[in-house]
Formats: sequence, structure tokens, C-alpha cells
Amino acid sequence: MIEVTTKDASTSNTPTNNLDNVQELIRQECEAVKEMLLVKNRKYGNSTMRPLGVFSKLHPREQLNVRLDDKLKRLQSLQPDDQEDTKLDIIGYLILDRVLTKLEAEGKL
Repeated sequence: MIEVTTKDASTSNTPTNNLDNVQELIRQECEAVKEMLLVKNRKYGNSTMRPLGVFSKLHPREQLNVRLDDKLKRLQSLQPDDQEDTKLDIIGYLILDRVLTKLEAEGKL
């Protein structure tokens, strides 16, 4: 777990170094990723942690790794304007990898 400490941002209110603004943008981005993951989890029925397994018998982690490889390949081949959704998907898969690790450690998978 990452330990976070905060500093008083009142001394740096310049537009280029506005800590409060940056922290708010970080909150917004994290919230957007969280919402995306929750919507997809509901929509696809937790398929990342408990895949159907009709065609692929790979462990969920290996399936996540395949998805990440596919997204990285797509990112490599896309124009910069078309990369944002793919970047969000990559962030999402990395978070799901952390969730999978925790579920395995707790014996819940």
C-alpha cells in the first residue's frame, strides 16, 4: 500500500504549479477509471476474475496479460488522437491485476 502525505499547497498558487488543481484532476481521473471498471464489471458479469473458459483455459492472470499485450499493440499502432480509450483500458487492466492479486492472497479466487 502506498502511504500518501499531503503538504500545505497555500504557498504555491501559481497557475503552473497549483497543487490543488493537479490533485483535483488526479481525483477526477481516478473517479473516471473507477466508474469505467464498475460499469464494465456489471456489464460483463465479473468475467475478468471468473472467465467463462469455453475457448481459453488460461488462468485469469494470463488472460489479463493477453489483454494487456493486445492493448499495448493497439496503442503502438494508433494515431495519438485515437489512444485515449486504449490508455484507459490499460490503466483498468493494471488495476484489475492488483485486485486479482489481493483476491488470490485472501484465497477468494
